[in-house]
This record gives sequence, C-alpha cells and structure tokens, in this order.
Amino acid sequence: RLLAKANLRYAQECQRHYYDRGKKEISYEVGNYVLLSTRNLQLPGSNVFRPRYIGPFKILRKIGEVAYKLDLGGKQDIHDVFHVSLLRKFNGPEPENIPKTTAFLPTYSQREIKSVLGHRLNAAQLDEYFVYFQGET
Repeated sequence: RLLAKANLRYAQECQRHYYDRGKKEISYEVGNYVLLSTRNLQLPGSNVFRPRYIGPFKILRKIGEVAYKLDLGGKQDIHDVFHVSLLRKFNGPEPENIPKTTAFLPTYSQREIKSVLGHRLNAAQLDEYFVYFQGET
C-alpha cells in the first residue's frame, strides 16, 4: 500500500513537471493594453472571416490571480472580466491614437420594428426573423 502511494506521488510529480515545462506565468499590470480573443464571443458572420483578436482594451483592474477587468467602451453587452488565457499583450502604437476594433462585439439596440418580412427555422431548429426596422430605407 505504501509503495502504491509512493508511485502515485511520483507519477503526479512527473506529470506536473511536464505540464509546467510548457507553461509560463502571464501577468499584466493595470493600465496596460491587451487584445481580446474572439474565441468565445458570439460574433456576426462566419467564423472563418472574423479576427482572432480585437482591441486594444485597457486593463482596469486585476481580479484574483488570473482574471482582468477590461474597459470595453461601455457600449458592449458582454461581461467585462476575462481570463488571462483570452488576452494577449498589445504591441503597437500608442493606443490612445488608434480606433478600437470593437465593431465586431455584439451590440443590441432598442430599435422599433416596422414589420416582419419573413420567418424560417435555421439548421439548429431555432426561429429566425427577417425584420424591417423603423427609419431604415
């Protein structure tokens, strides 16, 4: 029984060694600029054509050891805290002088619907509507 425990502990140490060998500690400072991965974001259009990262976004504060709160511009309908694995350091010109690539983030406006032009079920058997909004030409 003691031999089994010792072998298990040895195997765990070996696994830890090989796992840690490929990992590096990633840490950002408050005020740094980072790019945000689009991997888990629901973006319009095909996944093939969307960018892998959007931003840059300013880090507002560190939450815990591995999460950061970002300044998304206040217009986005997504949570503003992200795991460090979804962030990448921004290496570029002064971020204050360039526009943010936030056009890909979903924003939901409260526009008034003038009429429903069509309806269908998509491949996932979910309802989709083709609508005409008030004020569109």
